Amino acid sequence: MRHTTTNIVTAKFRFVKFSWLGLVLLTCAYCIHMLQLAPVCGEQLYEDRAVPNTRQTLGQRGEELAMRYLQQLGYVIVERNYRSPEGEIDIIAHDQGRLAFVEVRTRRGTAFGTPEESITFEKQARLATVARQYLQEKGDWDVEWGIDVVAVEFSAGGVLQRIDLIRNAVMEKG
Repeated sequence: MRHTTTNIVTAKFRFVKFSWLGLVLLTCAYCIHMLQLAPVCGEQLYEDRAVPNTRQTLGQRGEELAMRYLQQLGYVIVERNYRSPEGEIDIIAHDQGRLAFVEVRTRRGTAFGTPEESITFEKQARLATVARQYLQEKGDWDVEWGIDVVAVEFSAGGVLQRIDLIRNAVMEKG
């Protein structure tokens, strides 16, 4: 099969010869790279598909984005969706010598408040209880730890508006 070539003018007005196949492969590689950076750059999420309406699917998308965001910030993911009789922790990760228990809150629009505002005092208490249960189960009482929150917000049209990390968002009283 013969591939045709075409001339493309670059930013410095040099002519570069590309085969159409090479151009398609280069474009695909660029698109994959941009999808990996989309949550950080604030671009359209997952091509042009809107975020699904179901709460569970919206939450799963938010957790995936939060995990990628945390990894880009240097967090090392240890465990996801840790469950105990008292509740669940979305992400457990190491962050600069500290064990971070991360609660991810995802919202589509702000009609019912921001993601951060959805964490009640009762939820904060449950998060602290589950974190202590995890530490007891693993025998890690000597480790420095904290509860972080990642707020993920989409527009009504499914465009990622922001991802914010709040370190030590839940302060344990004791």
